[in-house]
Amino acid sequence: TTSPDFAFTAASFVAYDDGGTAGDASDDTGGAIVDTSQGDTHTITAKLTTAAFDALSGTDGLGFDGYDADRTDETESANRADAIVISDGFIVDDAGNAATTDGISITSIDYSDEDGPTIAKLYSTTDDTLADNDPSDSNPASYGLGQSFNVTAEMNEEVLAGSSITVAFSTGGSATLTAAENGLYMTGTYTVLAGQSTDVSGLSVSAGGISIESPVVDIFGNSEDPLLKPTGADTAFTNLEDIQIDSQPPTSTISDVDFDVTSGKFTITGANFNTIDRPDSNDVLGQLNWEKFVWDIDNDGDTSPDFEFTAASFVAYDPTNADSGAIVDTSQGDTHTIEVFLTSDAFGLLQAADGLGFDGYDADRTDATESANRADAIDISAGFIVDDAGNAAT
Repeated sequence: TTSPDFAFTAASFVAYDDGGTAGDASDDTGGAIVDTSQGDTHTITAKLTTAAFDALSGTDGLGFDGYDADRTDETESANRADAIVISDGFIVDDAGNAATTDGISITSIDYSDEDGPTIAKLYSTTDDTLADNDPSDSNPASYGLGQSFNVTAEMNEEVLAGSSITVAFSTGGSATLTAAENGLYMTGTYTVLAGQSTDVSGLSVSAGGISIESPVVDIFGNSEDPLLKPTGADTAFTNLEDIQIDSQPPTSTISDVDFDVTSGKFTITGANFNTIDRPDSNDVLGQLNWEKFVWDIDNDGDTSPDFEFTAASFVAYDPTNADSGAIVDTSQGDTHTIEVFLTSDAFGLLQAADGLGFDGYDADRTDATESANRADAIDISAGFIVDDAGNAAT
């Protein structure tokens, strides 16, 4: 009685009809039909009405599913097989005499469903526009060293908690997916490791890339081995996702920074900017870590206040505006540049900064300055340059 039982009456089953008349609603497959024609093995066959069948199918905890009254993450009953309990006297003859030898508890129910679950779709939810299990709103994504993203296997039917598989990918990496609770989904995480990368076709599942870690079992106790990766246009991982993996950081170095005091343009000069993976526009404004690019008033560390930047300090990329974005230029031989333009607001704030240039910082503009007249500096910390997969230069 820990979990509620499902009880039947004669009305739960389709009534017997010997054929009826044309057009009536009777069913000549009804009744509870005794068959003694197969030697010593006898059967009684009865068919549930549609209403009773739907009620049974909708019963919480059916099959190997654990009963969970409120469908929380914890069940009131662990996943385990159901039983059919038959008490003595179930079988009664037409004179009303009840059997005394027919009681039994059937703990291994023979279900007609003998097909194991299969993977209906394989995808990631990390790059979706909406937080759901619909991969139709997936966006292209790049992931760098140490970054992670979700991998989800959507099954064709409910599987039991603890079902688990490992998915092997074309990079040599893998993700172990587990059903945290009874349901349609097994989920896990792919983490980018050193040496992993994809080609232009993006991340895909390896041939034979599904291995079973813990049996993937449906609510009727069926499992499928091997499990195959989906290959359809709207089911396969490579068709649903556009994911690039890049674990190699840029090897860029910076040698100089010029600032145009009339336009607010920075020109950052260095080498190996060609190792910065970036979009076709060559704009890296949103990739660069501007917290690591600081104008150091009077080059005295924290003595004078620094002027700090964010990506919003600069003119966003506009293909119709040559003075926008942070544009990488590797066309001039071994010397590479990034040009970036301050917004008018940020340029105005920088120009108004006390102590700018060779001027000494003087907070209250008295005759004595807190800092002597001296040149400013631009302090750039390692990791300022970042590629489109999030890998930071060192």
